[in-house]
Amino acid sequence: MRKFLPLLLTLAFSTDFHWEAITSLINPTDVQFVDDGNIYATTNGGVIKFNLDAQSFTEIGFDKGLWPLDLSSIYVDDIYLWVTDIDGSLQTYNIDSGTIDKISHLDFIDSITDLNPTEYSIFAIGHGNTQDGLLQFSRENGDVHYENYFQNFPVAFSQIYDIHIVEDSIYVALDSGLISASVNSTSLYLSSEWKKRDSSGPIYQIANKYYFTGDSIKHLVDKDFYSEINSVAIGSKYDSESSTLNWVDEANFYELKLDKNNELWQFENPFNPSESDSVYVAITSFDRSGDDIVIGVQNHGLTHVLRETGQVSTYIPNSILTNKLSALSITQDGNLTGVGREGGIYQRGERMTNFYSDAFGYDYPNWGEGYDAFKFKYKVGDYFPRSMVESERGTYLFNNYGQKLDAESKSGGIIEFDPITRDVSIFGKEDGTLDGTGGIVDSNSGSWYSQIPQLKKDIYGNIWALNAFAEHTNQIA
Repeated sequence: MRKFLPLLLTLAFSTDFHWEAITSLINPTDVQFVDDGNIYATTNGGVIKFNLDAQSFTEIGFDKGLWPLDLSSIYVDDIYLWVTDIDGSLQTYNIDSGTIDKISHLDFIDSITDLNPTEYSIFAIGHGNTQDGLLQFSRENGDVHYENYFQNFPVAFSQIYDIHIVEDSIYVALDSGLISASVNSTSLYLSSEWKKRDSSGPIYQIANKYYFTGDSIKHLVDKDFYSEINSVAIGSKYDSESSTLNWVDEANFYELKLDKNNELWQFENPFNPSESDSVYVAITSFDRSGDDIVIGVQNHGLTHVLRETGQVSTYIPNSILTNKLSALSITQDGNLTGVGREGGIYQRGERMTNFYSDAFGYDYPNWGEGYDAFKFKYKVGDYFPRSMVESERGTYLFNNYGQKLDAESKSGGIIEFDPITRDVSIFGKEDGTLDGTGGIVDSNSGSWYSQIPQLKKDIYGNIWALNAFAEHTNQIA
């Protein structure tokens, strides 16, 4: 699998180097309210802190010592911020002092999610290649140490979907049922320490004294409770201020009032088009504190819902669109440009603007949604572009690697755009510049399929394209 690192910039002064990371912060993976009214969220490029009153973001990332930055879950208390990442590390950040500690030697797992603290421990899910497990860390005054990894449960299982601590018990939701044990037990490695709570099938979420199957909510004691759900919950929480049970699936947020009527309220993901049943961008996470509900949406930042008034606001960090950039260039004015398969960036002064193909029309936010990004009309190549250059007239060009040559249908081997007017030009076969397959190498490939792996600008300002498989005119473009 090809991995992409966050964009790292080096500014050279004499022999000293200052490293700065520019990462995408628009895709929240976990969200948490804290007592001071701030919201913390993990993203694919670090941690964002959002102040609801000031409506402003603060980034906690590479410059604070966080690494890796592709984060998966978070827990925040008065002093410490704990985050996990997709590489299986646990990082502890001291909010007051700015110091950071890491546990990154857990090579027996792929990733960590779902942090659940007690007074002296932190439990989490360790995701393995074939089977998950329950991780336990000890903690004291900010010092965190790996303690144990538990998989010896009284039921066969592969996946752990959720863990939750209720009073002195820890509950584990498995793909084969629900189990529990004393959170203070020193023998969780013994199968006999665990009790079977439900063996009817997959359990997806646990919240306070309730747990979620694929089609119902059950009470830990009284079992049957609510049977009118028709989707898999990916996050849940009991909110004591509003006396509600809350959960999300990929398309909706749900609130169930815990009274005699059990009234259900639903909020739809605002970034999925109403005319379609498909989930274009998924809800990833949520948290609630009284009337304030915050929902993390894939590539669309945070949506804040004020339950009492129904007011809805969206807040997207001003960051790059994606970390998957495959070509970078510096313009004559010293500005940064870059491109990947899904889109790219260009800089003018202090401002960074994103662009992407309209093929990803619902996948990313745009200018109309308060985010500095624009949709360009072109069909995306099959491979990652490797070159981006600036022309003498101030436009930018990049190779659209692996695409048929048909400019009329917005399909071409080279894309050119003006960063000011945002006009787009597509180079196909019509102007005679580029060539493609014509059935020579492969008799079935006579469809003008173009492979332009590289662009190069010479000292005179001419731009050259390496045109592989030029089988119609055999020209050098």
